[in-house]
Amino acid sequence: MNGFITLDKKIIDWEWYKSSNERTVFIHLLLICNYKTKNWRGNKVKRGQLITSYQSLSNQIGISINSVRTAMSNLKSTGEITIKSTNQFSLVTICKYNDYQIDIYKDHTPINKPKHIQVDIQNDTPINIQVDTPINTNLNALSTQQNPASEIAEFVAPTFNEVRAYFHEMKLYESNPVNFYADVEMTHNWKQDAINYANGKR
Repeated sequence: MNGFITLDKKIIDWEWYKSSNERTVFIHLLLICNYKTKNWRGNKVKRGQLITSYQSLSNQIGISINSVRTAMSNLKSTGEITIKSTNQFSLVTICKYNDYQIDIYKDHTPINKPKHIQVDIQNDTPINIQVDTPINTNLNALSTQQNPASEIAEFVAPTFNEVRAYFHEMKLYESNPVNFYADVEMTHNWKQDAINYANGKR
């Protein structure tokens, strides 16, 4: 199985994080559920849903069926999932799947160019930055009133070291400057963007 999921560090504050069965079951559901709508034996299984059974989950995770059933019941009780059962299978829905995972298949016309960054883990420093060509740049979306040509020409994007120094200066310790530098397009408002990013507003 290929692909990846995103996992926010805030999960450590989740009420089930210290409960090994609930944590294991929930993360496993995130890994195996549909990332886009598919059909299965006449059933439409939407993004964030999966068809499974307690026995199947037990085999995949390596814990008993009773432990899986209890964990699923607890996750259901706190609104993490819903379960629609038949005599053959269960349709499980992760209630806030779109809050956890970015839909890379959603149609959009990005203006900013995405960046791929390789990071030196020991020094927490980008070592190679590659800027991709945008899929579709919508020039009409640019407003000359909001972004005068002179302002765009004069702006010089900060280096990563400048961004990291600003995170340290503002004591934005809850957020990683590497992730910010990769996720957010640098503009003349990048310092305010950094504060918003650290406060979870972006």
